Amino acid sequence: ELDVVRVLDHFEQVVINAVDDDYSRVKSQALLIIARLLECVRPLDSKTHTVRPELVTIVCKMFDAAFKQLSVKDVEQEVKKAALDAVAKGVAHFGDVLQDRLTETLAVLLQRLSNEVTRQTALHAFSTIAESPLHVDLGSCVNRLVQELSGFLKKHTSSLKHDTVVTLSALVMTSGKIIE
Repeated sequence: ELDVVRVLDHFEQVVINAVDDDYSRVKSQALLIIARLLECVRPLDSKTHTVRPELVTIVCKMFDAAFKQLSVKDVEQEVKKAALDAVAKGVAHFGDVLQDRLTETLAVLLQRLSNEVTRQTALHAFSTIAESPLHVDLGSCVNRLVQELSGFLKKHTSSLKHDTVVTLSALVMTSGKIIE
């Protein structure tokens, strides 16, 4: 069996350092690698519900690197989208481990919905999180989120409407009882 911890130990810091690189293309690729690593370390379709303690530190470092880029206001579009994807994968796959970071993370994701450049990627992020079998608690933002999404249904862009309906559907399925 492949020892994930040993493999991640070899290149985890290299990937995290690449997220802070001066070149946006390097940053975005490093963020995409983080997203994929988070998916691989704990696939959602697996029966693995516990996370090995030695992986928690690595997962938190990768998540924090992605979240840092997501929080930066003046960053290239490609980096914003990659950071959104990595953070969404982190929450969807490790929401239980990242419990103490959820409120702040969901608040930043909500902010990204108000930006036309990141709107659809943020919709995908919320959909990914809502569909997680970890049943991530979206209570801190679900009502505001539904309100925002309702406004998107009035927009003229068909792809935005489609992504909005997909996200609303995922929210209703997982958080329907708490939506007011």
